[in-house]
Amino acid sequence: MEWADYEALGLAVPFDEKGGGNLPNPNGRSWENDAAADAPYELGPDSRERRPGVQRGETVAFRDFESTTFAGTTRDWWVHVPAEEYRARHGGPCSLLVFQDGASYMDERGTVRAAVLLDNLAHDGRLPPTVAVFINPGAHPDNPGQRSFEYDTLDDTYVRFLAGEILPTVDKLVEVSADPDRRAIAGASSGGICAFCAAWFRPELFGNVISHVGSFANIRGGHHLPWLIRNTPRKPIRRVFLQDGTADADNNNGALRNEPFRCPNNWTPVRLTRALWMWSGSGAALGAG
Repeated sequence: MEWADYEALGLAVPFDEKGGGNLPNPNGRSWENDAAADAPYELGPDSRERRPGVQRGETVAFRDFESTTFAGTTRDWWVHVPAEEYRARHGGPCSLLVFQDGASYMDERGTVRAAVLLDNLAHDGRLPPTVAVFINPGAHPDNPGQRSFEYDTLDDTYVRFLAGEILPTVDKLVEVSADPDRRAIAGASSGGICAFCAAWFRPELFGNVISHVGSFANIRGGHHLPWLIRNTPRKPIRRVFLQDGTADADNNNGALRNEPFRCPNNWTPVRLTRALWMWSGSGAALGAG
């Protein structure tokens, strides 16, 4: 590509000057058209509502929480603790599941309804009682892009925030297992790459990852992850679940077309999945699917 074309497409513009990556799209696609074409996600029977007889866990709210790691930010976050009956029946510490963009995952009329699901599964004994932590990104008066700054940055700052500010508070509320095999971290889009990086940088804290269409793209360095994974000794991450779709975002951060593996800075995790598979020795220590 010639430099003039590179500049004309906005690819030379630093992220903080992009306005959130919303420059004109060279192929005419738009977020609105993509969203209109999306098929609605159908909730499974365990997520729709609590079944009769299922005990509701207790949800503790932390409003306007002020972070020291991300100075000047405030955020809301919540801890959902399984009903005492289920914890007593199982015995021992609970498992842990941490969600980024927590309000959307927690919303009991939303598209995930994680607390409803966890209560139903704990009642049935199909899942050990699991403490769910739902964390919103920080709000900063001088940085409208705070969510991307926290989630997309390719370093350990966010997981240090979890380890130093969030998890100690959770431990005071309820006993949580320290075994990383019983801890998972989840997120969507920028929250998906954030979840992966938390486990990547601190695998002793999180042994499992759920990434819903993670933004493994050229936003704040995420497109370097496949190279980083291939060139790093294997880490004790047990499972990585990578969910993806078709016709995802196509902008100056990355693109997904019919042949995603041909796009160098792609939103789809094809290249990341391949790197994980190579890195794990054909899935011996880590499954990617």
